Amino acid sequence: MSPFSHSFASILRKTGKKALSFFLNNTDVAATRVECIYKYRTFLTGLKEKISEELSTHTQYPVYCDYKKHDLTGKSCWVVDCILGEKNFVTSLQPFSLMLTEFIDGQANSVAIFDPYTDDLITAASDRGSFLGHHKLKIRPTDYCDIGFTNSANSAMLLSQTGCAIRLFGCPEMEIAWLCQGKADLCFYESFELHPGLRLLIQESQGTFFSTRVDRNNKSFCVIGHKGTIQLLLKSPLLSKVFAGEQWVHSLQSLFE
Repeated sequence: MSPFSHSFASILRKTGKKALSFFLNNTDVAATRVECIYKYRTFLTGLKEKISEELSTHTQYPVYCDYKKHDLTGKSCWVVDCILGEKNFVTSLQPFSLMLTEFIDGQANSVAIFDPYTDDLITAASDRGSFLGHHKLKIRPTDYCDIGFTNSANSAMLLSQTGCAIRLFGCPEMEIAWLCQGKADLCFYESFELHPGLRLLIQESQGTFFSTRVDRNNKSFCVIGHKGTIQLLLKSPLLSKVFAGEQWVHSLQSLFE
């Protein structure tokens, strides 16, 4: 059973739908990316304040909009993260999600991700599992690596629910939530630091993640998926062709030897 209350889910869905409606009504195809981002951030400032106000009436914990600006030691709080995405290269919609993470004594204790395109609420709590509604989630193994091998820098994923492909930039919550639902086989990121809430979701979905900051160009890499799928990745021709000689590949290989 989902660790979050019905009232909490309603708040997240309501604010998420408002954000989706905003994109549908205010995204101008002719507008520059800077103009879209400015309009989006201005809207999100008010949206996050609204989420904080509504959540504060349903929880005894203080609500913050940016966990990095607060000392979480010895206290519990809700954290609101609204992550910016790029334009959808088919419909010019911006992919986004709303993610809430509860921290207790500086550790992620529970997390919820709302996907406004599918009206899905994905939740996870420490030692209680991860859920889509009342359905328990588990990152599945796969015997192949094809469309599920997603790279947020240059790949695309098909969303059967909307019938459009979305190029995902800066929206890892959606990718990882899809991974936990079995819609993807693997997530791979460059220059990406895994959020504690996403770490919790992956762990509670029985997945594995590997991250390293070491490579010849001083970049960071993160690979997420089922352990068997990551092992399969090591045998992928794509890996050896595109990332031949990269230190992180050798580090990943040694991890599973």
